[in-house]
This record gives sequence, C-alpha cells and structure tokens, in this order.
Amino acid sequence: MQIMFKLREKIEKTLFLFKYNIKVSMLEILIAIAIGFISGFFLRNADKLTKLLGLSIQSAVILLLVSMGYKLALNRTLFIKNKILFFQAIFSSILLFVSFIAYIYFKKFLKNIHKKEKKAKTLSSLDIDLHSEKSDNLGKSLSFKGEIISVSINILAILAGFGVFFIVPEISRTLLDRISSYILYILVYFVGVDLGRNIIKLKSQKLDLKSFLLPVESILVTFFAGFLFSLIFRKNIVESEIIYAGLGWYSLSSVMLSVKGFELLAILSFIHNVCREIIAILSSPFVARIDPHLPILLGGATSMDVMLPFVQKFSGQSFTLKSFYSGAVCSFVVSFFINGLTSIIL
Repeated sequence: MQIMFKLREKIEKTLFLFKYNIKVSMLEILIAIAIGFISGFFLRNADKLTKLLGLSIQSAVILLLVSMGYKLALNRTLFIKNKILFFQAIFSSILLFVSFIAYIYFKKFLKNIHKKEKKAKTLSSLDIDLHSEKSDNLGKSLSFKGEIISVSINILAILAGFGVFFIVPEISRTLLDRISSYILYILVYFVGVDLGRNIIKLKSQKLDLKSFLLPVESILVTFFAGFLFSLIFRKNIVESEIIYAGLGWYSLSSVMLSVKGFELLAILSFIHNVCREIIAILSSPFVARIDPHLPILLGGATSMDVMLPFVQKFSGQSFTLKSFYSGAVCSFVVSFFINGLTSIIL
C-alpha cells in the first residue's frame, strides 16, 4: 500500500513538473520572438543584414532538423517494437495530410459555387486579395526546382541527425531536449528579427475572422481524420481521437498518456505526431501553392515554433503572425483534449 502511494506521488510530481516546463517553454518562445522583434525594429534599415539573417534562419532550421533526426534514432525502439503499430501510426499521419488537402479543395469548391450564384463584386475583390497574398508567397518562395532542392536538404538534415546517433557517443534525452530547445529559441529569435525589420508591412496585416478560425479549422479537421482512422482500422473512436489529440505536439501527448498508463496509445501518439511534424515541414513548399494557410493548418501546435520559418518562407511574411497565433491556441488546448478524452475510458 505504501509502495502504491509513493508511486502515485511520484507520477503526480512528474506530471506537475512536466506541465510547469510546458508553461515555461511557451513563455520562453514568446520572449524569444519578442526580443527578436524589438532587435529587428532597431535594425530595420540595416540592409546588409538581410542575407546574413536568411543564412542564420536556414542554419538554425538545419540544426533543428538534425536534432530531430537524432531524436528519431534515439527512440528507434518504438518504431521496431511493433511494426503493425508503426505502420498504423504512419498511415494515421498520411490520412491527416490527405484530409487537410481534401478540406482545402472542398472549401474552394464551395467558394466557386457561391461566386457563381452571387456574382457579386465584393466576392471578386476578396478573391483578388487572396491572390495578392499568394503572389507575395510565390514572389518570395523559390521556383519549383528550388523547392525540390529545399525539401531534399531538409530530408538530408533529418537523415544526417539519424546517422550522427551511430557515430558520436549517445547523448542523454535530457541534454538533447535542452540542445533542441536552445536551437528552437535561436530560430524563433531570428524569425522575430525578420518580423521586426518588416514592421511596415506587418502594420497592414490584421487577424480577421478567417485568421481567428485557423486553429478551430486545424482542430476540427484533425479530429475528423481521427474519426476516419477509427472506421478504417475498426478501433475505438475515443482511442483514435486520443492519438490525434496531440495536434503535432508529440512530447506533450506521449508523456501525458504514458503517465496515465496508456503505454500503447503513448507510442502511437508519439509516432503519429512526429510524422505529422515531418510531413508538415517537408510538404510546406508545395502545399503553400495550394493555399498559403495550409502549412499552418498542417503544423497544428508546431505552427507557433518549428513551422514558423517554413510558413514565413513559403506562405509569405504576412502569414507568420497568423501561424504563431494558431500554433499557440492549438498548444494551449492539447492538455485539455488529452485529459478529457482519457477520462472517458479510464
């Protein structure tokens, strides 16, 4: 009885510390981007910094992807322990990707029908605004060939991190998480600097109703994909939604599920959300051509940090603040979704 009490006390303490670290992490990201924004504002006339800033962001992205590859190698036992679970988790992330693509095309289909029925000038002007946003995206992004090169570099960076694991002495998970966090803070700082330097452009950008609904869209489509997953694999619908409830935040969802005793769901959630993040990163040059909001929707919780430079580069600078807002909302609700869904089956 005493052993059980101590075990429960340890679990509660672990969960409390983890939640505390999450709050600190989100605050640190906000501080990093704010400091970067202020720095960029004072350096907005320093044209010589443009190339250096672009190189700094790209270098930080590569380092972050290398650390991601190392993490994958470090957790490789999760992938080879049960191959059926592994492929189910992979399929779940692909299903999510397809669901978002289908959702965007369905929205476009409805919009076209609405335009044909109304034939209103106001709707056509809104359409022009959307295309102007896209032109900003296409003007800033690389050519199709350049996008292929960009994706290839990102893939190689992840593979390099995976390979580093087998070359250098093994790094502890705690130290690796700390290194990854520092790289992320540096990356977010540089993104903030870029925003600060382009403050004049940002003044004309506002979070309209469509922008406010971005996290809602991301969450709803995610849970719809979870529903489809339960139908395809004939799984319990609540368990399927739990897998998707991480919204891309694999460290939070998997740890919470593990602490609650759902080891199998923790593994599925970890693999699914890792794959979601990788797919969001690698597909961003292409899906941004379909709709500049799509990388934000795919990123889920990661749109506030890891996905920021990819949204900025391929969707356009005007979408950076939207991405941060959407990612912050998704990150905030993850723990509520996990707790709420697990309470149903406990």
